[in-house]
Amino acid sequence: MQTLADLKQALSNSRQQLESVIAPLTPAEMETAHDHWSVKQTLAHLTAWEAELVTGLAKLKRGQKTFKTEYSPAEIDTMNDRVAKEALSRPLERVQSDFAGVRKQLLRQLEGWSDKDLNAARFPKKESLVDLVRDWVIEHEMEHAVELKAKLK
Repeated sequence: MQTLADLKQALSNSRQQLESVIAPLTPAEMETAHDHWSVKQTLAHLTAWEAELVTGLAKLKRGQKTFKTEYSPAEIDTMNDRVAKEALSRPLERVQSDFAGVRKQLLRQLEGWSDKDLNAARFPKKESLVDLVRDWVIEHEMEHAVELKAKLK
């Protein structure tokens, strides 16, 4: 069973890993596309998916039984394309602020959940909140950190 403290530590570790990759970049480098997206677009993408989870957690706290956790490939592509396109016209500082802010919101939404509730299977694929945070945020962030590290060499 993973505790809230374990989950917070894993969130901190994944964020530190990504930030260590992008910290040396200049603003111009953050806005330059590397293959498909720029770092700015990648941050907006990560923010959007983390915000989906924050919204879902808020719904659960308000008494809703569940929230959408399954997305078709077409839905994922549509959201990713929309977010990447919107990020092009947004100031880098705003994207970075949103990226930091959504993590604060996630941590706030995780507060108050018991370790038992965090680990309880509650979604169609018998996933727990821990599973969703791990899949949607931690592993997602680490995947992009590895990808960016390879592209920015």
